[in-house]
Amino acid sequence: MAISVFSVANYFIKKSEEDSISITNMKLQKLVYFANAFYLAMKEECEPLFRERIQAWKWGPVVEDLYHEFKEFGGSGIQRPAVRKLYLTEESDLISEYYPIPEDEFSISVLDIIWTIFKDVSASDLSNMTHVEGSPWDIVFKKGEKYIDSELIQKFYTPIFNGAIEN
Repeated sequence: MAISVFSVANYFIKKSEEDSISITNMKLQKLVYFANAFYLAMKEECEPLFRERIQAWKWGPVVEDLYHEFKEFGGSGIQRPAVRKLYLTEESDLISEYYPIPEDEFSISVLDIIWTIFKDVSASDLSNMTHVEGSPWDIVFKKGEKYIDSELIQKFYTPIFNGAIEN
């Protein structure tokens, strides 16, 4: 069962805080994209890691709602987790409820691998990696289409990730 992209994002934001590594909105977008790609590559069925759809934007794959959640930070490091709900208490205190970090072992192992591999890679380098000729982003963007389908991601990345694991 797919989780929310905001839960995946909060995992990477937490890891960035633990490792004292700044993470921008652009880098976060690419991390969640590669996490989804790796997740799809490791599964026989085409079930994505998260339920939100990925779009082909100029600078690479983007989950639009995730972008809007953190656009206030521009190109600077994200300073908070994704907020699920804000509410006021009877005492007029503003309370934030955050999206929970994924808990299932398989998802966590995928996220750990992606963080380990890409934590020190810049946002622009990650973006360039998504722009490879024939990549899902490249195909969809050149056609002028909006969404990158999970089937296309799985088909492209399965041989890449499986080859990396074998080596």
